[in-house]
Amino acid sequence: MVVLAIVEGDSWTTALGSLGLVVIALVIWRGFTRHDREYQERMERLDERLGRDP
Repeated sequence: MVVLAIVEGDSWTTALGSLGLVVIALVIWRGFTRHDREYQERMERLDERLGRDP
């Protein structure tokens, strides 16, 4: 990024930084959705177990 900033100017570093932030946001979002799905599955299993016990 430093070389690009020197050769091409600040616009490339800004574009790369923005792209990096989008990639990070997507990775975090996918992690949250996976965690939420696992949580929902655990809660469903717990409800099933509690429903069977008197």
